[in-house]
Amino acid sequence: MAFDARVFQILIASPGDVEAERDIITEVIHEWNYLNSSEKSIVLLPLRYETHSSPELNERRQGRINREVVDHCDMAVGVFWTRLGTPTGDAESGTAEEIQRVSDAGKPVMLYFSREPIAPDELDPQELHRLQEFRKTFPSGQVEDYATTAEFRDQFARHLALKVRELVARDTGDENRDTDLPQHTGLELRLAEGDPLTPLSAEALIEVDQIVCVDIDDIPDYQPNLARFQVGDVVNAYVVPETDETIRFAAPGAPGPDYHRVLVGLHLEQNTHRAFRLALVNTEMDGVEHLHLDIVVTSSTSDNQFVRAESPRPALAPVPGTRPDTVVQAHTISVLNLYEPPRDQFVVLKQEGPGSALMELDVPVVHAGRTMFSRNEFWLKVTKPSVVTLDATAYSSKSAPFAMQTTLEVKVNRREMTWREIVAEYQTD
Repeated sequence: MAFDARVFQILIASPGDVEAERDIITEVIHEWNYLNSSEKSIVLLPLRYETHSSPELNERRQGRINREVVDHCDMAVGVFWTRLGTPTGDAESGTAEEIQRVSDAGKPVMLYFSREPIAPDELDPQELHRLQEFRKTFPSGQVEDYATTAEFRDQFARHLALKVRELVARDTGDENRDTDLPQHTGLELRLAEGDPLTPLSAEALIEVDQIVCVDIDDIPDYQPNLARFQVGDVVNAYVVPETDETIRFAAPGAPGPDYHRVLVGLHLEQNTHRAFRLALVNTEMDGVEHLHLDIVVTSSTSDNQFVRAESPRPALAPVPGTRPDTVVQAHTISVLNLYEPPRDQFVVLKQEGPGSALMELDVPVVHAGRTMFSRNEFWLKVTKPSVVTLDATAYSSKSAPFAMQTTLEVKVNRREMTWREIVAEYQTD
């Protein structure tokens, strides 16, 4: 069935040694069209010089390709392996000239470099040197590496979805995400916490206790008294000498001498983290459909950062049947370093650097008058007072891109405790 759509043309620029990647780009673009074109009213058209240009007498070949193909594209995808290509007289190669021409026009360019091995007798060292010099002209953050064509397909498919939203924003004239995008008056981005989850205000203030162990260097070795109990299987129980408290473990093996040091370390680490979720508060009478958020997170101090847990927030009780070193491993907080394929209402988080991160969130619909929470939580690691800002660019199938923002001021209260007080507090948590 026919439908009206915006058409974006994507130039495929590469030398002749990556023909497989050229075909993959075309296939991925067609797959995107099959899955999205009707719903989003957008069609992507791959441009290849071999199918979109014609011969003409008395004209430089690359000049004709530029005029008939390159100048008509909305963005370019460049792929390289071991060759840069044949010089054109005006540039190091036809591919280099095409990419530079698109970049000079202010259009998006995606560059990929293959790390796939090649037989030494098939490698031209001079050509490889030309390619390496060309790569140096682009900042490292603007290029991607891949090891196999399968990895390239996955990377390009993921990046294409992001670039389409950028093309839509450019097409509507909203090229400056910070100042030009309109604010959405009925949909608000918030942070949420608590049980039940409660959205914070748009300019929220929270207080965090920072526990400081004043005698951390004086924690003695742990030397428990051992007693054995029979509860089904063999169960060992250990009595803490200072408190006479009995701690049971479901397998043999006594806690080591660093047991109390481990407990203190875990308690201090847990108290530096505050759990949050994202919330979208819709105060309008209409729902918002097919929403995607690109969120830039910044902190006024580089010490504080958002991190994402790969599993639910850990409790601090010892794991039965394990030694304290296993307890440490079981409660390690990890930072997600690579983007994952987005899932509905799941926050994808990538730490960009000290005090900065990127988030993504896909939401099928936020119903009228309702609040939607992200399904997974993430943690703010707090070490110093700061102001954390979330700047979101929102893309919806029913509207032009718009901006949302929320801020969080963090106040830190220093709380001094002895190691014995920390252990006692730990045992009551």
